[in-house]
Amino acid sequence: MSSIATHSSDGQYPTRTVTPGRMESGEGPCRRTMEGHSHYVSSVAFSPDGQYLASGSSDSTVKLCRVESGECTRTMEGHSNDVNSVAFSPDGQYLASGSWDKTVKLWRV
Repeated sequence: MSSIATHSSDGQYPTRTVTPGRMESGEGPCRRTMEGHSHYVSSVAFSPDGQYLASGSSDSTVKLCRVESGECTRTMEGHSNDVNSVAFSPDGQYLASGSWDKTVKLWRV
């Protein structure tokens, strides 16, 4: 089994467990729904160790949540427009966020 993160227009990003090679609509039980953004979630990324999920939103913030508990442990503010991409460094020590404000920010996590 593998975990994937999906996002939706209601600002939620459920984690689902799916069978490798099969990605049919609605397949797999939703394991957790993480909330907290005040606007659309546009990007999600798992940390390399799989323990955290980062999300970028149209509310101009980046959130870092624990996958197991769903607890959001950190909100990163600093963009002046929608955050449309997030990505962890290979070692998991940094998180990059890209925004419509024409900046890329690098956060130490």
